[in-house]
Amino acid sequence: MVAPAFKGAVLIYSPVTELVKLWLFGYGSFPSFNFSPENKLIQSPSGQRVDRSDLGALYQNVMTLQNQGKTTVIGTESIANQAVIYLIVDGEFGSSVSGVSQFQLWLDVTTGFPLKVISYKADGSLIELVEMSDYQINPMFPADFFDQ
Repeated sequence: MVAPAFKGAVLIYSPVTELVKLWLFGYGSFPSFNFSPENKLIQSPSGQRVDRSDLGALYQNVMTLQNQGKTTVIGTESIANQAVIYLIVDGEFGSSVSGVSQFQLWLDVTTGFPLKVISYKADGSLIELVEMSDYQINPMFPADFFDQ
């Protein structure tokens, strides 16, 4: 499981400056730092970068693994009082995408938004567990928000 070093840490990547702004204790707090997305201090242990981490990349990786394996729908569950569909995507023996051989996903039944994703290596060892909470879909940002 990858967790921020400080609870409430916020990272924002600006495609304009190609830098990542880090606030250790929440957006706009002191101190803040600017890093290259390549900086190991702000990458996951597996090398995942904030400038290459988005839902589109996740869904593309899941679909690629689906094409090399199988998808099993486990059923519906509830996470934080939200109805989710739980499914497992397994690559065929030896198949992986970016080192991931299995995804377990809990997708909001209304939006398809992933509330929980667990990824595993071919040997069954955990790569990453991501849980989403207190999120907003299509929030409004000030024009200069990403240029902080």
